[in-house]
Amino acid sequence: MTPASPPLLNDCATPTRRHYAILALAWAGWLFDFYDLMLFTFLLVPIRQDLGLTDTQLSLLLGTSLGATAIGGVLFGWLADRIGRKPVLSITILTYSVGTLLCGLAPGLPAFLVFRIVTGLGVGGEWATGQTLIGETFPANRRARFAGRRSASGSRRSSGGSSSRTSRAASAPVSRGERASSARRRPRFSSSPFAG
Repeated sequence: MTPASPPLLNDCATPTRRHYAILALAWAGWLFDFYDLMLFTFLLVPIRQDLGLTDTQLSLLLGTSLGATAIGGVLFGWLADRIGRKPVLSITILTYSVGTLLCGLAPGLPAFLVFRIVTGLGVGGEWATGQTLIGETFPANRRARFAGRRSASGSRRSSGGSSSRTSRAASAPVSRGERASSARRRPRFSSSPFAG
């Protein structure tokens, strides 16, 4: 008789220590690429000033970076189907890490654009591969919950706790006149990274 092989991870009734290790590693990869994207959007104005970019050039950088995430998801998803999720997850993290480092060294728009594409490819690949890895290894009755934890935990932290301040402000009683007067005082697009 041959010894019984251990059950596959997705056949376990409840998440095990290995599940939590996979979740932690996928979350860490997602967290850093999420923050790269968030940090990039916060730094658009200083980048524009430092490199002397126009609004059109800055829009090109942002749009290209976001477009590369979609391409990276497809490209690295295809590669993950061929050689496996874990090696591709490592490759995607290395890709966006190198791309981000090179962005900091870019002397001008052409190099910065190329490095943002490299970063975007890695970010998109990590999102797709990490999410798929969680979906394939967690028990079916827990997959959605843990996939949601991977994504939701970073966005809560990026808000800097503002969600509790926002909810308190939203629940404060406001008269109709106060709402109308505050709406008139707010300039349109005041939070645009292209303002100022």
